[in-house]
Amino acid sequence: MREGFIPSSAPGVPERVGTPDVAVVNEERRGCQAPKSSGVVRRQCTLDVGVVMKEGKEAALRSGDKVDWRKECKMTNKRNTLVKLANILMLAMIVISCSTDNDPDKDPGTASGTGNPTDNNTPETGNNTDDDTPKLEYTLIDNGTAYRVKKGTITSGDVVIPAMYNDLPVKEIGSANDGYSNGAFYNTRITSITIPASVTVIGNYAFYYCTGLTGITIPAGVTSIGECAFSGTRITSITIPEGVTTISRNTFSNCNRLTGITIPASVTKIDNNTFEKCTSLTTVTIEEGSKLESIGNSAFLDCASLTGIEIPEGTTSIGNYAFRNCSSLAGIAIPKDVTSIGGSARVPDTHAIYSE
Repeated sequence: MREGFIPSSAPGVPERVGTPDVAVVNEERRGCQAPKSSGVVRRQCTLDVGVVMKEGKEAALRSGDKVDWRKECKMTNKRNTLVKLANILMLAMIVISCSTDNDPDKDPGTASGTGNPTDNNTPETGNNTDDDTPKLEYTLIDNGTAYRVKKGTITSGDVVIPAMYNDLPVKEIGSANDGYSNGAFYNTRITSITIPASVTVIGNYAFYYCTGLTGITIPAGVTSIGECAFSGTRITSITIPEGVTTISRNTFSNCNRLTGITIPASVTKIDNNTFEKCTSLTTVTIEEGSKLESIGNSAFLDCASLTGIEIPEGTTSIGNYAFRNCSSLAGIAIPKDVTSIGGSARVPDTHAIYSE
């Protein structure tokens, strides 16, 4: 008997076909036989047609009848192909389900309404309570922790902005990146706006040329007011909240019904053209303890009704044409800290009063 050959009569070994040799022994170790006939090798395979039976941690393989190796392999390939197709179909169904899921009760911020909220450039419209204005437009900001609001389909009337939307705070009205054509309520005919205490930012051109807007209260929590935010409105007076540090360029330009304004001590800069052509503006009150450092170019240009302004100590710069054509201005007390005054910054020298 050849070394390593297992007799076909050995217990647990199926009957063999043909005379075994070394090649057959090797095949035997793989569970296959290769009988020789007329110089042509035909392979048969003794495979398990049962199942793996498990008892405890042991497994036994029950061997059954001999089956054609090629036929069995073909059947196995077919089964594997069907399994792969089934997996692909299941994956496709999951993808389709995720992309079409519009369940409104799921978390906001993702296209499918699932997962954690994230910044989403796709606006939503709707209202949160009966007191809010419907069809405002909301966009997630701050990594999905707050909302920005815009006009949506609003064109006129009274507007109430909610403090919360989808259980998240509404923090911004428009954006610092907005242009005049896409300001939050640009060119609408709204007549009043209620801004909640949750708002901290009023973006560029937010109420640009809202000519029906005659009054507004800016909440104490607002720290940033964008350029041209109220330009062209018909507001008559306004108080800027403590916490705002810069009044951006053209914020109140062409507000020709604005008669008075209070500037908080926190403001360090009145930017270019901030109050340009506010033709009815008579008084500008800068609060005590002001940190104002500069007044920009044309800041009060063509404010023909302005009769007086007290520039605080600590101001160092007054820009070009800052008070040009302020024909009612009798005089200005210019602090000694001022080191730069632009050309035609003030009324004629005979109307200027310098501090010692």
